[in-house]
Amino acid sequence: KDYYWTELDVAGADLAIMAFLSQDRDFIHDIRAGNFHQTKMREYFNDATLTKKDVSKYVIAKSITFRVSYTAGLKFAAIPIQADIYAENGLHVGLGTLEYALETWQRYSQYMRFRDKCTDEVKNHKRITNARGLVLEYEQTDNFGILAGWMNESLAFPVASELAWFMWEASVNLKKLLKQENLW
Repeated sequence: KDYYWTELDVAGADLAIMAFLSQDRDFIHDIRAGNFHQTKMREYFNDATLTKKDVSKYVIAKSITFRVSYTAGLKFAAIPIQADIYAENGLHVGLGTLEYALETWQRYSQYMRFRDKCTDEVKNHKRITNARGLVLEYEQTDNFGILAGWMNESLAFPVASELAWFMWEASVNLKKLLKQENLW
C-alpha cells in the first residue's frame, strides 16, 4: 500500500527512439507491432516459426540488433559481432548468418539514410547533433581507432540523449503519482 513497482523497457525504448528519429515507416511499423526482437530473430534465421522459447536464437538476435543499432560500419561488423556474442554468452553464430542478419536491415532504407547522416556529420564536420539541436563537438584526429569510436558514438548520442529525456519524464511522472498518493 505504500509503494509502486515500476518497470521501464529501456531496451525497447532505444530501438523505438531510433525508429522515430529516422522516421522510417517500416521500422516504426515493426516497433509498434510489438515483439520486435522476435520479428528480427525470425528474419535473421529465415524461420517464421521461431519464438522466444528458442532461447539461444533469441539471445543471438537481440545481440545482433543492439550491435546494429550502435555500430557504424555494418559491412565490417560481422566478425566483431561474432566475437562479442561468443564472449557474452558462449554462443557461436556463423559469419554467413551474421552477414545475412546485417543485410536484413537494408529494408529500413530511411533508417539506413539516418545512420549515414549521423556518420557523415562526424566525417565532414567533426560533430554530431541530436534531435533537440545539442551538438557534441570532436577534435581533429587521423587516428582510425578514435574516428571509429566517434562513428559509433554518432549513432549512440542522438538515441541516448533522447533516452535520458525519456527516463527523466518517467521519473517526474512517477513522482507526481507518488505525491498524489501522499507517498512523496
